[in-house]
Amino acid sequence: MRSYVLPILKLKPSLLRYRQIKFTEAKDVWRLNDFLSAKRHEVDGKYDFRYPYLIVVFARLVKEGWLQPQELEGLDPSKRAKIAALSRM
Repeated sequence: MRSYVLPILKLKPSLLRYRQIKFTEAKDVWRLNDFLSAKRHEVDGKYDFRYPYLIVVFARLVKEGWLQPQELEGLDPSKRAKIAALSRM
C-alpha cells in the first residue's frame, strides 16, 4: 500500500465512533457536521500530495507518528534523509 494512504486509513477509528451515536435531535446532526468539517479541514491541510510538497508532507506525518520511516523504503535515500531531517525539526 502506498505510504500516503496509510495515515488516512488510520483516521477511520475516530470516524467510526460517530456511526454508533443515535441521532435523536437536529443538534446531533449539526455536531456531526462540525466534526466532519473540522476533520476535512485537517486532512486538506495535512495531505497535500502535489509533488513539490511530498517531502514536507511525509516529514510531518513521520513527526506526528502517522508514518514510520521504514514505510518510506521505496524512496530515494537522499529524499528519505531529507524527510528524516525535517521530521526532527
